[in-house]
Amino acid sequence: MTKEEIYILWNKFAPLWKSWARKLSYVDDEQEDLYQESYLLLMRALQHYDQLKGVPFEAYYKMVLYRWGKKYRNKMRAHLMQDQDLEWYSDLTGTADDFVREVVQQEEYKRLEEGMKRLKPSECLVIRKFYFEEKLLGEIAIELGITVKAVAGRKERALKKLEKIFRGI
Repeated sequence: MTKEEIYILWNKFAPLWKSWARKLSYVDDEQEDLYQESYLLLMRALQHYDQLKGVPFEAYYKMVLYRWGKKYRNKMRAHLMQDQDLEWYSDLTGTADDFVREVVQQEEYKRLEEGMKRLKPSECLVIRKFYFEEKLLGEIAIELGITVKAVAGRKERALKKLEKIFRGI
């Protein structure tokens, strides 16, 4: 494909990558960078696309964008969490309701961490990867070298145990 054809294709997908960039950007300055990244991802998708798999290119490009975006969001979330000071409450400028919501959320997170300590290490790992790292069951299965069904079973057992822990059963 020529550069002009790639540019035309990129413009065809403009609603997709603009929406994707808006969802990912934490500040307006990042949006322009994400637009550029979407162009680079389009070029990479064109290189790796395989028509024989029977997936339309539009769906493949969307998957490439959103998978990259998921990794980017996780990286940004980790970066933002590192930047936060332990005295987060002193910088809180919201209303009293916002403050209460933040405190409740922090307490629920601590409670969840305590509950996670009572799970088997394999169950805890699956829950962390699925909910905190937002990985798919298939990705977790590949990482752990087990079947998707086994990962789903561990996740299900862990959630049932956490429910019992939280209900005090």
